Amino acid sequence: FDDDSFDIDSLENPPAPDPQSPAPKWQVAAAQVTTAAELAGSAHSESLPRVSPDDFAQGMTVMHPEHGPGKIVALSGAGKKRRATVRFPTAGEKRFVLAHSPLRPAGK
Repeated sequence: FDDDSFDIDSLENPPAPDPQSPAPKWQVAAAQVTTAAELAGSAHSESLPRVSPDDFAQGMTVMHPEHGPGKIVALSGAGKKRRATVRFPTAGEKRFVLAHSPLRPAGK
C-alpha cells in the first residue's frame, strides 16, 4: 500500500478530545420495549379471576404475561395438581401447575 495519506498509528492512538470543543449535538434515546403479552392486553392478568385448571386442554393456545402466546403440548394430573407443558416461540417449553399459574386461554 503506497498511499502516504493513511497513517496506521492514528488508528491505534486516536487524538484526545479537545476539552474546549462543544459537546456533540446528538443524543442516544432509550428504547421502550413492549412485549407481545402487553400488546395482547394480558399483562394485567393478575387482577383477573383465576381460570379453573379443568378449562385447559391439550393443543389450546394460552397467554402468559411474560412469555406471550404459547401452545399446550402436554397435560397431566387433576384438580389443583394439574400441570401443563406449554411451548412458547421465544422461551421454549415451560411447565406450570395450572392452579397457581398466570396462564389464561387465549382470547379470555
